[in-house]
Amino acid sequence: MGNREGAIRNAGITAIQTVVSGATLFLLYRYLLTTIGPSGIGIWSIVLATTSASRLSDLGLSASVVRFVAKDLARSDPIAAGTLIQTAALSIAAVLALVLLFALPMFVWIVAHIVPSGSQRAASDLVPYALLSFWFTAQASVYQSALDGCKRFDLRNLTSASGNVLYLTLSLVFIPSYGLRGLAYVQITQSFLLLLMSWALLSYELPSLPALPSKWSKSAFGEMLSYGVNFQIVSVSAIFFDFTTKAFLSKFGGLSDVAYFDMATRMVLQLRGVVSSANQVIVPYVSSINEIDPGRLPAVYRRSYELVSYIALGAFGALLCVLPIVSLLWIGRTESTFLIFGSLLTLAWGLNSLSGPAYFANLGTGKLYWNTRAHVVIGLVNATLGYALGYRFGSRGVVIGLVVALVAGSSLVIIAYHRENNISNRVLLPKLNWPLAIVALITILVSWIFFATFHARLTVKALVLISFLAPGGLLFAAMWYHPLRLELIASFRRAH
Repeated sequence: MGNREGAIRNAGITAIQTVVSGATLFLLYRYLLTTIGPSGIGIWSIVLATTSASRLSDLGLSASVVRFVAKDLARSDPIAAGTLIQTAALSIAAVLALVLLFALPMFVWIVAHIVPSGSQRAASDLVPYALLSFWFTAQASVYQSALDGCKRFDLRNLTSASGNVLYLTLSLVFIPSYGLRGLAYVQITQSFLLLLMSWALLSYELPSLPALPSKWSKSAFGEMLSYGVNFQIVSVSAIFFDFTTKAFLSKFGGLSDVAYFDMATRMVLQLRGVVSSANQVIVPYVSSINEIDPGRLPAVYRRSYELVSYIALGAFGALLCVLPIVSLLWIGRTESTFLIFGSLLTLAWGLNSLSGPAYFANLGTGKLYWNTRAHVVIGLVNATLGYALGYRFGSRGVVIGLVVALVAGSSLVIIAYHRENNISNRVLLPKLNWPLAIVALITILVSWIFFATFHARLTVKALVLISFLAPGGLLFAAMWYHPLRLELIASFRRAH
């Protein structure tokens, strides 16, 4: 398959994955709100955040797979790539199984001390199911990372979209009969099937792989482990970040606040995944360039940043425009907690996405020092401000602390990358994006003023229609006629 066909294939599957995942996410949480309620969602979210500490036994191997598979394939050595993949999968499966076996009582104890007293028994009963689902998911992540290393982002997106549809379908089957525990059954079944699907697609891409992982290499393990040390620190920080945020939300707010935070987070991260897809392509690409022509890396970074900032302005600006409509359609009312959390998280992750080109360029070259430090800063600032502001202002203070933490860590990555590569900070505010930023700001203000004025006077259909056709149409026009879009299309046509 040629480059043009490959680009069209990747872009098409990414678009489909975004639409499918967004739709299933909307339907899933709408269904969960009417069945197990916000408190049930909050309990399950806390259980998953607590048991996510089991990811530490990953040893950083799954993240290492992307770089080393891309490196082996750039050297035309698929056999070495296959050995490395099997080594990572077998190592994670063995280590994680031992960790889960001995850590189960500890996780049960932690969960019981986080959730309110009336929900402790229900939460503790869910812990074993959550741990088993993590065992399957950890192995699947190796194969999905390997697909990224093969530059088959279309297959990676296909597994994500299929997994989301499967999760929704299984929820409709299990939850009516088993309630909250049914959600645990859904998680286990979905993660196991995702594991099988990821391995099957990877075997299709790399025919040299055996029917089941069976080869383990000490040298490959040592190479990945050395590279993955930094990822372990990143994992600790990420786990600490998620756990402390939800623990503070439960303490200073309640299970409903945890639920609305979880919904807002998944919504924003779903959109951030669209922006990140442009970033993630950099890792195997940079890894290949670093082997062949490292002098081209600064130019690759500048182009990537222009593209990401263009997409981020449009995507996150559009989300802020329709956030009140989302609350009305998703929750059934304009839930103030969801709107506040959603706005803050959109701002935080939108700014964080701008650090993506530098962050993923570091992954591609193997220079992980500043990425690691950024995660540590995010975890520490989030814990400190989250508790202090949560104690003073409740759950909203916890989320404000999160925003400050994400912005601080993201800024650290960008500043350090620019300094080490002699890149001017002027590239952070490309002039060609100024008009788009102004249009996005105006559109957001007009959308919120319109909704506040007319939401009690108009039907939901009218609100949705006007919101998409008026301010939404203005932002879409600014994106459509943006010079970068036209330039990208022209470059694509010249290349093919």
